[in-house]
Order: sequence, then C-alpha cells, then structure tokens
Amino acid sequence: MVTNSDEIVPVPYPFAHNEKRTILAFVNDPKLQEIAVESGAEIALGQDVVKKIIKGQFRTDDYDFCVAHADMASYILPLRGILRTKFPTRSNGGLGEDLPELIQKFKSGVKLAIKGDPVYPIWGLSDSVVGRLKMPDNEVEANVIAVIKAACAHRGAALGPFINRFVKFLCYLMRLGVVWG
Repeated sequence: MVTNSDEIVPVPYPFAHNEKRTILAFVNDPKLQEIAVESGAEIALGQDVVKKIIKGQFRTDDYDFCVAHADMASYILPLRGILRTKFPTRSNGGLGEDLPELIQKFKSGVKLAIKGDPVYPIWGLSDSVVGRLKMPDNEVEANVIAVIKAACAHRGAALGPFINRFVKFLCYLMRLGVVWG
C-alpha cells in the first residue's frame, strides 16, 4: 500500500514553473522578518501572532507553505494540528536558520505528489514537471534524478525497488515537436 504524499523537492536547475506559491514565514526578529519578505514570503509573523492563529483570528488557509526560523520552533509547536502538512519541520525543509534559502526552496522547487493507484493499491503514481523544453538535456536529467531520489526516500530499503516502471512518453512527444511547453 502506497501512502499519499505531497512535498517540494529542491532541484539543481530551477526553472519557471508558472505557479504562484504563497509562503507564510514565522520569524521573531524584525530584521529577519524583512529579509523573509524580501526573499519572497507573503508575510512574516512573530510569536505574538501564534495565539491569534490558535483563536482563529488569523487564517493560514490562504498560504500554500509555511517556513520558520529555528528559534521559533518551540513557539509554533501548538500550531501543529492547525497547520497539519504545512507545519514547518527540518524533515520537510521548512525549519532552519537560513530563511532566504528555505523560502527559495519552496518558491522554485518541484512539486512531488505521490498517490496510491486506485486499481493496484501496491502501486504509486506521480506526475511531476522537471524542466522546460529550452533547458539542456543534462539539466533536465539532473532534475529528474533529484525527483526520483526524493520519491525513493518514501520506501524502506527492505521492501525492494520502489520505481519499477518509468513512463517518459511526454518527453518523446516533445522531441518530435508534438507538444510545446
């Protein structure tokens, strides 16, 4: 059985994916709040807003992703149930010291959504965009490798190979000039 998963994978060669991604940053220091907004976060909030979020006075539904500076980790812990999958942790790449890098990851990374197959529950399906037609082949290949490594991290090594079939039909059509991007 494959469990559903959504994440952002940082790729070595970012590209314009034409998605508007809104990011909420949790930062205590006012200078770091300015840096977070300049780096691409929609808004940067301090620990004083955490209680407002818990009371429902501030909506987090309007934001696609949340990032937090490491010194905010203990303050945002009560938001775990409210933010659910958006809750910033070190494992999902949303919690750290370098806010511009965290924000850039969520702004320019590739969306990897793994869903269980409804017909064959032991299979998982994923559809990710890893580049543009104008990109050199080696850059697209490096992005594909990064996404495949991220997908393989969802399965334990004891269970055997995770990817046993890879469909690259769209790449073939693009090379023939049938599909434009």
